[in-house]
Amino acid sequence: MRWTTETAATSGSARGNGRSGRPPREELTLDGWVADADALRAHLGVERVAVLGHSFGGCIGLEYALRFPSRVSHLLLVDTAPALDYWDEVAANIDRRRPPAAVRAAWESPPADDAGLADWLAAVAPLYVHPASDPALLAPLMSRTMFDHVAWARSVEVFNRDYDATDRLAEVRAPTLIVVGREDFICPPSRAAVMRERIPGAELAVFERSGHFPFAEEPDAFIGVVRDWLRRVA
Repeated sequence: MRWTTETAATSGSARGNGRSGRPPREELTLDGWVADADALRAHLGVERVAVLGHSFGGCIGLEYALRFPSRVSHLLLVDTAPALDYWDEVAANIDRRRPPAAVRAAWESPPADDAGLADWLAAVAPLYVHPASDPALLAPLMSRTMFDHVAWARSVEVFNRDYDATDRLAEVRAPTLIVVGREDFICPPSRAAVMRERIPGAELAVFERSGHFPFAEEPDAFIGVVRDWLRRVA
């Protein structure tokens, strides 16, 4: 697809994350993250954007598409969910995986600072990939991550407390591709199915040998699926 001044693709990190600023904790809100996304679009001088959101970013992307339907040309939701109201299922998924005691212990011991967050993610990485995958494949992603414990904890709080787009999914107007790894324990296929059923015309791609990061576990297949979908709906 050829991007023009009316339709563009870009990337960015949510306020409090990555190379973005570090505002007071109370300023990290769903309203703020969505407003920031639209401010980025305006700054780039484009009218419509293709939005791809992964995990927590998918929650922001979905909310953006609901609030600003005329500004979203395409919506790609990767291993995300319309609400975080299924923690019993997450616990059952962990039990099913039978992780080593050290991995389970790490999962049950949330980090307390930035260095602890980096160590925690490295410790629980086996949960986030397909059982047949080597967790080390996530190392390149983690090495480029700027960890911020406050933003991470705040996102968990906000999306557990303030976020539920389930009853509004039918309002999504952009062509939508939903992607999920078959073995994603935290944003499982059951959540992808809810979005597929309720978003008009949405398509679903399940990556059979992936967990939470299909773009890292099956990169060639992931890029192929996204490229083919964009060509078909352009």
